[in-house]
Amino acid sequence: MNQNRTDKSIHQIFLSKIKFRIYTLFEIYRKLTLQEIADKLSRDKSSIHPHVRKLIEIGILKPPKEVDEKRNYILELTDDYEEKLNQIDGELEFENGLTPTLISQVTQMGSKWMQVEKSLLDEHIQFNKIVNELNQKPEYSQEVYDLYQSIFAFDLDSNGNVKLNENGLPSNTSQSSNAIYYFDEETYTDFRAEWLQLTNKYGKIMAKKNESLPSLRRSVCFLAHSMPIEKIVEYNNRKDILTRFQ
Repeated sequence: MNQNRTDKSIHQIFLSKIKFRIYTLFEIYRKLTLQEIADKLSRDKSSIHPHVRKLIEIGILKPPKEVDEKRNYILELTDDYEEKLNQIDGELEFENGLTPTLISQVTQMGSKWMQVEKSLLDEHIQFNKIVNELNQKPEYSQEVYDLYQSIFAFDLDSNGNVKLNENGLPSNTSQSSNAIYYFDEETYTDFRAEWLQLTNKYGKIMAKKNESLPSLRRSVCFLAHSMPIEKIVEYNNRKDILTRFQ
């Protein structure tokens, strides 16, 4: 076997329902203790521990070093976990042609990835539903306003007006992004700087195309702001929020 290929054990994430559910939790919550995993899956810690240990062995979770206030070890994804998962495709032997086994492997993997995306999307949908319902009630208007003030931080001039950039768009230092993953402040700043450069470049290219082809329908590229998924989940599960919709 080619030693550069991914260890077959990584396939366990897709073939083991419980390992996949644990992995999905980390895509949503980013950091969890063993007790938190057990609580979210309604299982005992003893039944969860072997699966977590295996995820550490195959390099998907980091060996725990940090502890919370209750002295529980905090677990999180490794820095290169995505690279490992993406390399699983290299294990699919397309060179032998399509076979029932290969088709089954591809469809299983596709289904699993969509489950992760669905979990994340469901959290976004729930968040927007809650905020929209709160926004319709005057008694919660200040709460909604404060929530969105925490998401969008616009640059203001000396008169308190929102500054506009060279393209006439509001200049902001929002800590939100269109990513489903949580960025720390430094990573987010780098991401946003690169994204703005790309959108400016794209806008100039499309402007030139529209000059030569005025009938060309201009594509629209926009940044869909959203709270980092970790904070969305936290907000969705606040007990005081949930009781308002029971």
